Amino acid sequence: MIIERNRKYFAGIERFIKNDFYGFIGIAFFIYFLCFSLLFYKECVLNLDYPGELSSILNGDGLLQYSKWGLHLYFRWGVIPFRAVAMLGPDLNLSLKTILLLTSFTYIFLKFLGWAICHYYFKNVHAGVLVILSVLLSGSEGFYAQALQIYNASLYFCLLYAVLADDGKIRLKNPWLKNSIILLLLILIDGTHIAIFLVCPLLVYYYISHNFTYKRLISLFAIFAILAGVHLLLMPPHETDYVVQMRNASVNKGFSDMGGIIMYLVKEIVSLNYLVPLLLLGITLQYLFRQKKYLTIFITLFYLAAIFMLVMYKLITYDVSYPMTPDINYYIQGAFYSLLILIAAIFLFELQKSNSEILKSTFAKTIFPITILFYSS
Repeated sequence: MIIERNRKYFAGIERFIKNDFYGFIGIAFFIYFLCFSLLFYKECVLNLDYPGELSSILNGDGLLQYSKWGLHLYFRWGVIPFRAVAMLGPDLNLSLKTILLLTSFTYIFLKFLGWAICHYYFKNVHAGVLVILSVLLSGSEGFYAQALQIYNASLYFCLLYAVLADDGKIRLKNPWLKNSIILLLLILIDGTHIAIFLVCPLLVYYYISHNFTYKRLISLFAIFAILAGVHLLLMPPHETDYVVQMRNASVNKGFSDMGGIIMYLVKEIVSLNYLVPLLLLGITLQYLFRQKKYLTIFITLFYLAAIFMLVMYKLITYDVSYPMTPDINYYIQGAFYSLLILIAAIFLFELQKSNSEILKSTFAKTIFPITILFYSS
């Protein structure tokens, strides 16, 4: 009786893995990282800027007072779901340890919810894979340092991907509803970290290139124009300072001052950390070339180069001599994160819209778990 029950149980697991391979991988992946979030909760939340921000939140200052941390959180209000436990913890009489544990847990749990929405609600395997990559590509600096809100913004970016990829066949059949959700997600991204907002137009371009109508083009252009205008009018003081610093760097510094960053990039490529995104970019460009989408190739390379140079000029405002100090290394890894997640997104989007069967191949089902093990090790 017991043997028969066990046989049925394992047969059920085998069918689940066979019929929904990426669903099984996603569940296993997030169980793995949820355990890590509890085991290494101090490393996740007591790193760099976050202790100061956390102290301000626990003292009730968070969104109310214009202290250094209150101001920071005030202009990056999209992080509120990731900070909710810290905000509500004192009122719920939770201990400090419990707040720290749950805050660390929340970071991964929200990504898990995002993955579940993409994979099961939108039935979009590609979007689910992008959520997993949004955790993996952040590396140790992303998992162990929640202070940089760019990693929080990536969750909204993945949901934006799922909404754009849905052509009304699964969920969003009403175009007004779809545009409203796109607008909401772009507002959330802009209210979390500007670096992710800056890479959204290229993803939207890929969406338009596969679903072109002038009405769609004008409506999405209007959304970006309005959001960009509002952001410029209400630009936070620290972002204004960044613009001034970058302007000074562009005048007073040259390519020789980028040597430390170049050495960092070489190290990341040689150590394979950035190799996977570069391979994805190469495959995407080759795929577009075969489809004779030369304009898309030009726009993609031009956009990536422009963002890359913007990132470089931001980074040379720091002392980037090599080898770099841990805090600068943290900022640099975060600075390139938006490019990495964007490359992954356009690769997956192009595969999906071209009805490619690559993710269903035995090769992809072999290499993806290996990639997860490599990055998460």
